[in-house]
Amino acid sequence: MAELINYNFESLPDFIKESKYTESWRELSPNETVFSCSAEMYLDNLEINTPEDFAKIIECEALHLFTQDARITILKNIETFWMETPYQIELPKKGASWFGDQVICLFETKGDPFMLAMACMKHNYADLFEYIFQRYGKQIFVNNSMLCQNYSLLIYPIVNNNIGLMIRAIELGYPVTFDLFEDAIGKKNMAVINILIEKCAGLRPRTSTFCYAVKNAPRDIFAMMLDAFIPNVNEFCFETCKKKILIDAMQNIENLKELFVSRGLNHTRELGEEMLKKALDDSCSLEVVQFIENHMGYTLDDLRKVPKCKYLYYPNGINERIVETDNYDLYMYMREKKFLANEGLLKISIEKRRTKITPGLIKLHMREDLGN
Repeated sequence: MAELINYNFESLPDFIKESKYTESWRELSPNETVFSCSAEMYLDNLEINTPEDFAKIIECEALHLFTQDARITILKNIETFWMETPYQIELPKKGASWFGDQVICLFETKGDPFMLAMACMKHNYADLFEYIFQRYGKQIFVNNSMLCQNYSLLIYPIVNNNIGLMIRAIELGYPVTFDLFEDAIGKKNMAVINILIEKCAGLRPRTSTFCYAVKNAPRDIFAMMLDAFIPNVNEFCFETCKKKILIDAMQNIENLKELFVSRGLNHTRELGEEMLKKALDDSCSLEVVQFIENHMGYTLDDLRKVPKCKYLYYPNGINERIVETDNYDLYMYMREKKFLANEGLLKISIEKRRTKITPGLIKLHMREDLGN
């Protein structure tokens, strides 16, 4: 066991007194004036003049957990040591400490400011991020690669839930774009959604983002986005989006209800007919089909009366896509509404080896239809 050395607490360097270790020690011993630690845990300063200094500072930081200011000072001293002395650099072992991994990143990323910033965003290297910003300024946000010209660095803290680093990058001037909502929706991260709503105030909403949201976002997030950016939902859905958002909404019944029930979106039988046909074309859920019927007043019974020459499979047959996707509930519902089975459906069931709408089931229904 390493021998402990006693130090007067007030004589300790600030970077030790302000460390997480000392903070915890002080909470346990609020009135203690003597601080005891091994020689491996003590440093007079953060200067690096030899490889031994370098190794000890990394080890000492891992034991004490220094403040960000102290870590930034260490990063500066490491680069000065590397640039100005003839000694070799032996990097710390990966995974030995959080700060040690940031030191590794500083060298392994080969000094490219943008790539360093990207690595920081991915791994939440907040100390290294602050250091490179102090050194390079907004140059860390600039990338000349054609592959990344339209690619936001903020994607990385969003998908990795590094919210603090995301906020810091925005504070330093990194632009917020509307398409970032898609990544935040993918993570279902309400904290990020709230930040983006605040920072995107005044930006023109992107229809592609709302079409993504209506398909993929939980209803509460979709509603928040509508509240924040869409003052006139009818104008947005019918004029700006040209009804595309309504088609996409059929993939998410809760957001379909948000638009038509909670927001009172305009609807007609003609719109109901259009949406019902599309719902069958896309093999939507039975719940979506029944919502359209009940809310818009256009039903499968109405569709079955459409003249045969107008549609390939109405009124006499069930849409092939329903069998392709093995949508048993919708298939059986259409059977209840007197839509017919046929050889085309049987062929698809066999080719796709469907396990719900089986060839045997279709054959049974074809026999039933011949008997009518």
